[in-house]
Parts: sequence; structure tokens; C-alpha cells
Amino acid sequence: MGFASGFRGTVGGSVQANYTDQPSRGLAGMLAFASEEAVANIDSVIIAETLGIACGKGVTFAQAASVATDMQLPDVLASLPVTGDTVTNFGGVLLFDATAQSNENGVPGYAKGRVGRILRPKRSGGRVYVKAVDTIAVTDTVYMCTVASTDGTYQPGDFTNQNSAAGGTFVTLATVAKWVMPATGTALVPALSLIEFGLV
Repeated sequence: MGFASGFRGTVGGSVQANYTDQPSRGLAGMLAFASEEAVANIDSVIIAETLGIACGKGVTFAQAASVATDMQLPDVLASLPVTGDTVTNFGGVLLFDATAQSNENGVPGYAKGRVGRILRPKRSGGRVYVKAVDTIAVTDTVYMCTVASTDGTYQPGDFTNQNSAAGGTFVTLATVAKWVMPATGTALVPALSLIEFGLV
């Protein structure tokens, strides 16, 4: 099951009982601080993946016909990376917000055809939480998975500090991204780390 049939709240009900400036903990795809909303380079883009895209994943852009995006700007579709993609194809990270759906595992994301907000890697930068299944140091290089590892630890759009894993393919994002928060995670118990754009 993808995000299309995911939970989106109770019809006519409240989203939550109270509101704070920021949540007590980060989620994959969440900006580091609420204040970054005003300065980060964020574009709204149509999601093109059949099963949708989870928040916090890296995405690539493909040009779309205007009729497909109904005048959405930029006139592109967001997809998960595939074989052959490089840092040149990297479009950014799908952000989490209150409009996200969730899949059968409770992972927030956006279904195909919905509009997702993408934190872009160029122009003004920004900091975003991403899932970490490794021990991350802030001096490590940021890599993005384009082909899943055979053990399933890394899926397309995941971020890591290594450039090889069994059967997986990874591209370096060293020219556009850096780690800014250490983390210790595993495949069974993922952690969160922060990557930052614009100041590498």
C-alpha cells in the first residue's frame, strides 16, 4: 500500500489538541528550526512516484508538460533517484508537514499526484532531518542511494555516509550537502541526523 490510501485525519476533526512552536523531537523531512521556513529555498512540486515518496527522502526532478502539473511551478515532477542519477540530478529533500499522509507502517509521505514541498540544495540552503542507519560524524561525506542495497538497508533516496553496500549504488552530494549533527543508527533502529545545504 502506498500513501494514496493513508490516514489523513478525521473528517471535521481537529488535527491535534494543542500547538507549540516546534515539536519535542524531529521527524525525517522536518526542517531543523521553524525559523528556517522564512529563509530556506523550498519549492512545491508534483509527486510522480506510483507508490508516493516518504518524507525525508532525496528526490530528482524531471521536466513535465504544463498540463500535467496544472501550471505548478517549477514545471517538474519529483521522483526517487535511479541508476545513472548524479548530484546534477539531485532536486532536494521532500519535507514533512501537517498535510502529509502515512502508509501502512506509519511512515509519513505524499501520494502520487499530490504537491510536496522540496527543500532545494542551491541558492539559499537549509537544514533538514534525515533517517540515519549508520554512525554519522559531521566530518563524513553525504551520499544518496540510487539503487537499493540487496539487504534492503538502503533504499533509493536514503542518505548515508558510505559509498558502497551490498548491491547498492550511491552518489556523492559533497558539493551541495554536509552532515551537521552526529548520529548512531542501525537498520533495525534508525536514528535521525541533519544535513545542511548551501554551506559546504
